[in-house]
Amino acid sequence: MKKITPFVVALFFLNNLVAQTKISGVTLPAKLGFAGTTRELNGAGVRTKYFVKVYVAGLYLKEKSKDPQAIINDDKPMSIRLQIISSMLTNDVMIKYIREGFSRSLAGKTEPYKEHLDLICEVFSSEPTKVGDVYDIHYTPGLGISASKNGKPYMFKNVKNKLGKPYGILLHLKNTKEGQDVLPGIGFKKGLFGIWLSNDPVDVPLKEGMLGIK
Repeated sequence: MKKITPFVVALFFLNNLVAQTKISGVTLPAKLGFAGTTRELNGAGVRTKYFVKVYVAGLYLKEKSKDPQAIINDDKPMSIRLQIISSMLTNDVMIKYIREGFSRSLAGKTEPYKEHLDLICEVFSSEPTKVGDVYDIHYTPGLGISASKNGKPYMFKNVKNKLGKPYGILLHLKNTKEGQDVLPGIGFKKGLFGIWLSNDPVDVPLKEGMLGIK
């Protein structure tokens, strides 16, 4: 039986540190794969509201960047991972944060994306939100925004409005090769990623963390 040297042990732990990032008790993987592409962790931070840490967010890009406007505008593969760390963050509160952040991101000009926003909010209200839940928001060039909860893809086709009728946008949904539903349009992507990265983000220290400058 071969003896494990201190050097091998140190190398093992070093590799683990490189492979993942831990923040506020949440371990974020170094990479996320989606729709045939790999996105690398650009940076991460904690969303704080009224001195309470509510979720950890990580930004994943094809190529690392510290330029928030370029990231928002880029038609490149990218993802955001959110992991809930506070029981105070209920479905209603999370949806409120998303809507408020989206409005701030687009300086209130949200009307063209009303149906898109309604559908992405359904991801956060389909089941009770609890500590440990992980939400992934993916952007795929030429397609649009996809979402999943705890690794399970969210299928927008199942969503209907209060009248029980499908949203008009459902007629225009696209799909990844894997069959994942996609909300089309780079315009919506810009508004959504701008929640965290715009000139009026929901949390400035979180923005800095996601850009890797803090």
